[in-house]
Amino acid sequence: MAIENAAELVKLLADEFNRRGTKPDEFAELTGISEERLELLRKGAWNKLTLREIAIISETLHVDLWRQ
Repeated sequence: MAIENAAELVKLLADEFNRRGTKPDEFAELTGISEERLELLRKGAWNKLTLREIAIISETLHVDLWRQ
């Protein structure tokens, strides 16, 4: 499945975040992104996340965007 827009990318990351059972407080510490901002990921509020935050989240989750 090709990712066609930011909303699909954030949904993919949110699904991976949830699939792994990631704890928001631990993930916030790893990424430097506040739990409040990570909540936007869970809600699918892609338009409120910065490109930098999306990149850090995908890198921390080890999501290979080239294979998606």
